[in-house]
Amino acid sequence: MFKKTIIAGLVASAFVPAFATAADSPHITVAYANVLYSNTAPEQVAQTLLGADADVMVIVEMATAVHAAFVRATPTGDYPYRAEHIDRGAGAIGVWSRHPITSGGLLEIERRPAVDVVLDLDGRSVRILGVHPYPPTHNAVGWSAQLEAIGRRAAGSNLPTMVVGDFNAARWHPSYRALLATGLRAGHEVLGQGWSGSWPMDRGVLPPPFVRIDHALFSDGVTPLRIDDLDVPGSDHKGFVATFAFTQAADATAA
Repeated sequence: MFKKTIIAGLVASAFVPAFATAADSPHITVAYANVLYSNTAPEQVAQTLLGADADVMVIVEMATAVHAAFVRATPTGDYPYRAEHIDRGAGAIGVWSRHPITSGGLLEIERRPAVDVVLDLDGRSVRILGVHPYPPTHNAVGWSAQLEAIGRRAAGSNLPTMVVGDFNAARWHPSYRALLATGLRAGHEVLGQGWSGSWPMDRGVLPPPFVRIDHALFSDGVTPLRIDDLDVPGSDHKGFVATFAFTQAADATAA
């Protein structure tokens, strides 16, 4: 019964269409990666993410050496708006934007660093929440509490919101399904890519990346147009580049 429930959920979600895009809506492109805090190829990682030419980068495990590589590789004046927590471990996280950050910044969600910012996108406000809960194998109780807190945090604003990161969670985890039940939707699933995997990428040919734990979730007001996977040198995760637009519902609310 459990397997049937999970499979039915994935199949159903893969065929739920995205919302209609608002007329003349600007697009926002978000490049995401868990770059692995101990990555031995930081310069390649930086070039890969910067090569996506995205409006926003959400970078998980952006530890000291990787962060330094990004700073060196980024052209002067590019991605001038930044909110980040940089340390030597897996808790490091950053959101870099070409659009102004009008409010928000670094915070903690159940003792885990996160970034919650509002961006000005050509006169429209859009919110990005970058997250990285604990792995459930390290602290299952804390991980579940963090997912619950992320849901509460995301629901705490009427702004169109994208919640992007390494959730260490997949569709078969009840805590992750409870997070989606707060009203968030998964970009990969809406675009028919719910069966794709993002981890593990550092185990050779076997096993292949068999599970998606890296997600671009979104609330009402925005909808995904496209998501492309991104190979991240030296990391144990695949990243992605996701393009979003505002919906007709967001236009109606703004009116």
